[in-house]
Amino acid sequence: MEMSDSEEAASAPKRQKTEENLVTQAQMHAQTMQLHNLREDNDQLTCQVDAYKNENEVLKSEHTEAMTYKDNQLRTIQAAMEAMQKQMLEDQQKLKDTLEQMEKVPLLEP
Repeated sequence: MEMSDSEEAASAPKRQKTEENLVTQAQMHAQTMQLHNLREDNDQLTCQVDAYKNENEVLKSEHTEAMTYKDNQLRTIQAAMEAMQKQMLEDQQKLKDTLEQMEKVPLLEP
């Protein structure tokens, strides 16, 4: 069953159109796959960003707790130093007063 020239001429545009449709479908499929891959990449990157944000928050929290602890330690040490300084000044004054009292007392000669 051979085709005549007129039948072949009529089927050529159909064949070309079918080939064009196949090429278009292949391109659309490739674009769809590329879009799917980009969405997956985007989802992965979004998860990574969320993980980094969470880690950052944890580190900030730990840093804040550590700084608060150190600030409290520093205040406690400063208060202790101030109390010792006050006690030392009081003791110096008592010593000075005692020495002055001793100077006023006459010495007994044997």
